[in-house]
Amino acid sequence: MPEAFLLLCLRDGDGKAMLDGSTLSYGLGGAILSELALTGAITIEGRKVVPAPGYEVASSSGYGRFLQLITDARRPYRTEHWVTKFASRSPKKLVGDLLADRRVVARVEGRILGLFPTVRYPEVDPVPEQRLRERIGNVLSGLRPDGFSASVIALADATKILEKCFGPVAKERVQEITDGDWASKAVKDAISAAITAATTVTTMTAVSSAGSN
Repeated sequence: MPEAFLLLCLRDGDGKAMLDGSTLSYGLGGAILSELALTGAITIEGRKVVPAPGYEVASSSGYGRFLQLITDARRPYRTEHWVTKFASRSPKKLVGDLLADRRVVARVEGRILGLFPTVRYPEVDPVPEQRLRERIGNVLSGLRPDGFSASVIALADATKILEKCFGPVAKERVQEITDGDWASKAVKDAISAAITAATTVTTMTAVSSAGSN
């Protein structure tokens, strides 16, 4: 799921994100928490995240370092805590590198003003994103959502990337998808925390931009 969300956020040609850094990081933080819930690595009890008994960190599809943070915590923390924690751990680099390892994108390093290191992820293989867009488009058009599709749509809508990728989308349909019975409570709680964090950051960024004009 984090790879899917990042693919939607990247411009194909130059590999730059269409979201500001904070919103992207919080969106990816929520996507990672949701991925852990979708794969059964965690459960959520009273909005507090708990490692699933017997689940191996090594089985976390590249996100073991994030599951390890939860496993090593001295006590259970709320979903919002983990979305914020994950967002602070450079999730774009981790997820982008996973896509680069699969040769979906290329990893291009550079510097801003010759000083600050930066990395872009231009698309190399368009097929995964084409399939993703087709899958999400079908759900937006009326196909019954699964947990993965609904999660991606909910996050994309919260971070304002959905319409950039798919054009005008009926808000009623998005609400129907996000409110539907498509996933476990753990996944829904993870997505809810991600939406809250991403929406807060997006609103703060918009207010800040308006104030500077």
